[in-house]
Amino acid sequence: MKEKGSIRIIDIISFVIGLSLAVGVKLIFHACAPMEDGHFMNCHKAENAAMVTGSLIAASVIVRYAVKIRSVQTSSFVVQIVLAIITVFIPGVIIRLCGMADMRCRSLMRPAVIILAVFAALAGVAGVLMSLRGSAGKEE
Repeated sequence: MKEKGSIRIIDIISFVIGLSLAVGVKLIFHACAPMEDGHFMNCHKAENAAMVTGSLIAASVIVRYAVKIRSVQTSSFVVQIVLAIITVFIPGVIIRLCGMADMRCRSLMRPAVIILAVFAALAGVAGVLMSLRGSAGKEE
């Protein structure tokens, strides 16, 4: 019973991190503004990609609540870890950012995305460990 409560706490933390990433990248620590001619710079693509992965991290928590099969829940934690690792590499590695270090995408968005993604990965690792420890004594 105690593991179930701990997993619920990890789920809440994961959901908040996923939503913070999805909403925060659009409202708080967003990428650079559009250019004078109205076109968006490349960093806007990184912002959108981080929003999608944050949404998917939050959706993985919903899957864990909807499906009560332990192996699916554990797999959902693994998916969360993979998404978080991909998210760490989105700004600057997978999608290039602006060249100047003082641009908003490099000075604010990239560090915030990386920090939230690392926390999401850590929560996923904790969830996998708690899920496996809870199923160690039980056979499905």
